[in-house]
Amino acid sequence: MKALFGYVSVLVVLGIGARAAEVNLFTPEMQQLRNNYVAEKTAAAESRLGSLRSMISEGRVRYDQMLDRHKVTGNIPGLAVARTGISTFEDFLAQLDKTKDFTFPPRIRRELEEHFTELKQRKAEIDAAHLVAVRAMEDKHLLLLADLCRAQGADVSDPAGLKKLLADLAGAEAPGGAAEPGGGEKPAGPGIVGESGSSSNWVPFARWHATVNGIEILEVSVAGVREKGSFKGRSVMGKEFEVRYEPIREIAPVGAAQFMVRALPGKQAGEVIQWPSARNRWTMAVRLRPDRGIIPSEHGFELFAGYPGVERAPLVAGADPEASPPMTVSLADTTVKVRFLTQPDGAAVYVNGARIDTRGGPALTPCEVDVPEGKHTVTLKKTGYEDVVLTDFAPAAGQEVARFLRKDPRFVEKALQVSARGKWRNSGIELQAGDIVSIEVEGLWSCGSKGEMVGPEGYPNSQQFYHYYIRPSQSPRQDDKASYGALLMRIGIDGPMAAITARSFRAAIRTAGTLYFDINEAESARTDNVGALTLTVHKGPAD
Repeated sequence: MKALFGYVSVLVVLGIGARAAEVNLFTPEMQQLRNNYVAEKTAAAESRLGSLRSMISEGRVRYDQMLDRHKVTGNIPGLAVARTGISTFEDFLAQLDKTKDFTFPPRIRRELEEHFTELKQRKAEIDAAHLVAVRAMEDKHLLLLADLCRAQGADVSDPAGLKKLLADLAGAEAPGGAAEPGGGEKPAGPGIVGESGSSSNWVPFARWHATVNGIEILEVSVAGVREKGSFKGRSVMGKEFEVRYEPIREIAPVGAAQFMVRALPGKQAGEVIQWPSARNRWTMAVRLRPDRGIIPSEHGFELFAGYPGVERAPLVAGADPEASPPMTVSLADTTVKVRFLTQPDGAAVYVNGARIDTRGGPALTPCEVDVPEGKHTVTLKKTGYEDVVLTDFAPAAGQEVARFLRKDPRFVEKALQVSARGKWRNSGIELQAGDIVSIEVEGLWSCGSKGEMVGPEGYPNSQQFYHYYIRPSQSPRQDDKASYGALLMRIGIDGPMAAITARSFRAAIRTAGTLYFDINEAESARTDNVGALTLTVHKGPAD
């Protein structure tokens, strides 16, 4: 398909129902859908092959062990059975590598019949599970394809025609590769690391500190925190931990309350795996993971509360109603289950402006949610994409809603490498005052002949790495305030430098300009440097 059409957009005539329409398969949205469809189809096939290969490997090991036992005992018939089993499983593997499938021999030794009957049943279960997964995946992409076709004015009332178009789309790869699949911004870094929802009146109300010696799950109640406290203990793995907390002010959580976590300076905040809500009695769960195996690991975060639609947040229970109006959510007595699908996945569902939550947090597509009967405004939201708004939406039992999310042009995602031996790297990303930048860093690099590999944090000024600091003239830094070998960023080639000292970073931008990156070492000293860091940069508006 690619060679046939070259660089010309493909227009497929979709003759469905009473009229035909030309469908352009090379729009960015169509190509993004194609990429996802092909990737999911390939992943499903690889999962099946992996299951079959594991089954074959287990069988081969079984008969290898049988062969070894019978060699010791001199059991001639047993040796023959084992060798037949080994030969058969080798044939299975050869078939699988060649045709992506294998068949059982029509006749087999009597001693192998029971085992092979079990294997036939197991293979049938693997194939059936694969078929179910593929059908579900195709159904999802057919719904999304129909949404894109309708946007181009095509009639999509014929399921067979739509299915054929999906097959055509799978083979219609854009020259030079299709549009890059997008992904929403992942809040992370030493600033704001996560929010349960949006609010304009965030109020800090408590801080937590934790010292852990392994991966721990910290559960904290956000209601009724009035006094400082601490506790020590051991995890189920026997590792010691200590938690300290201090209240800033007491809050009165209500149904619409939202929460935000910010890392304390120089500390890791952890990963929020459960946001507080009335359903879990206002309990938050945070996974604390030692950074690159450093033990003990210090964590700390500040927790904020926000109340959408309220000018001032209620700080204590029983506050003056005029200062903190009561917040209620009115739902119809009867609800209807509706399944929402989006491409890409991960959009939150809002009904009449209120986000739909589940026990584990916001309901993210693909998901099934309860929508009140009657007409409503339903909004699908994902960071980095334009909102999809369904006005006068009247749910119907068993209804499936599929929509394609279009990238918000205000958001940019770009991956680039910064070499330890290069110069200031121009990212090509233009920033405006007020933009939010998030950076994920992978990889290691080193400065000097010792080859000591480090990440973006660079070499700390410690006894182990004193040799980078003892003679500044021989080990010159670009920024004397940052660690030697740290990752530096600046806005504009002559702008002030700042160090990125963690694998995840997020910041609000105050000045406009081009974003640059480099290593914290003078160019003249880089002749023996090795390695590079890979950066994934997300840029978006503050809202």
